[in-house]
Amino acid sequence: LKVKKLRQTTILGYAMSQPFTIINTNTQKQFTVSKDYVIISTLIKKQLELDPSFDYIEIETTDYAIETVVDYMNHHQGREKAHPEMPLLSRVMRDVCVDPYDAILVDRLSESPGGFSNLYTVTYLAHTLQINTLLYLTCAKIASLIKGQPLDQIRQILL
Repeated sequence: LKVKKLRQTTILGYAMSQPFTIINTNTQKQFTVSKDYVIISTLIKKQLELDPSFDYIEIETTDYAIETVVDYMNHHQGREKAHPEMPLLSRVMRDVCVDPYDAILVDRLSESPGGFSNLYTVTYLAHTLQINTLLYLTCAKIASLIKGQPLDQIRQILL
C-alpha cells in the first residue's frame, strides 16, 4: 500500500459538500466521496485543514479495499462511532459492534473470495488513512477469528 500525493486545485476554500476523489494507482479507478464524509480519515482531515483545496489522494491498493473504505465513510457520514470494547466479550461481531452495519462489513470482508487477504488489506488501508474506528473494527474481527483457537489454527488465520 502506497500513498503517493495530495493534489491542490485552484479553488479558494471549499464547501464541505464538495467531492473528494480517491484514486487507485494500480487500476486508475476513481472513487468519489463527499468531503463531509472523508474527514473520518485523520490523515485527509489534517491535509484539508492545512489546505482546504485538496481534492484527491492517490493510493496503491486494491479496488475492493477502497470500495470498502468509501462504503464505510458514506455509512458513517464522517463521524467516528464507538468501536468494539476490548477484550472482546464474544466472537460474534454483531454481539460486540454498536452499529449492525459494522458487523456486516467486517464479516463480509473475512468471508469474501479474497478471504483474510481482503480483511488485512482493509486493516492496513484504515491504518494508513488513519481511520481509527475502522482500524479498531477490523482488528476486533481478526481478534474474534483467533479467540479461543489452537495455535496451529491461529497460524493459518494470520499467515
